[in-house]
This record gives sequence, C-alpha cells and structure tokens, in this order.
Amino acid sequence: MAESNNVAWKAVATGGAVAATFVTRKAVAGVWKAATGGAPPEHPENPDTTWAQALAWAMLTGAVAGAVRLLITRKAASSWRAATGQLPPGLTTS
Repeated sequence: MAESNNVAWKAVATGGAVAATFVTRKAVAGVWKAATGGAPPEHPENPDTTWAQALAWAMLTGAVAGAVRLLITRKAASSWRAATGQLPPGLTTS
C-alpha cells in the first residue's frame, strides 16, 4: 500500500509540475508583454539578447514557476489528505 501511495503521489506531483510549467509560461509572457510592450526573449541564452533582458526573464520565470508549483502542490496535498486522511508520502507536519 505504501509503495502504491508513493507512485500515486509522484504521478500527482509530476502532473502538477507540468501544469505549473504551462501556467508559468503563459502568465510570465503576459506580464512581460504588459510591462515592456514587447515579446519576451525567445532564447535568453542567445548572446544577441541583452544581459538585462536575459537576467530579468530568468528571475521572473524562476520566481513565478516556484510560486505556481508551490500553489499546485499544496492544493494537491490538501486534496490527497481529504481523500486519504493522511498527508502525501514524504510530507510531514511541522
């Protein structure tokens, strides 16, 4: 039972990470366009992209991705606990 819970939770967490990536890309691109009036850098690692743009893009996407992943994982953990009566494998109360 514990092993199947580990596998199930890993599947939920992976799905959450995929969803977080999708949401992050859409949200950050919209924020970037609103703030700068232009499209975000398509390839920030390209030397033709300015350092300021590349670093701003990296910091913005990193921060938003972390926050979105946290929100999705917390919601999934709450749903898991509601369904099973326990926290997901690997999570403990602090």
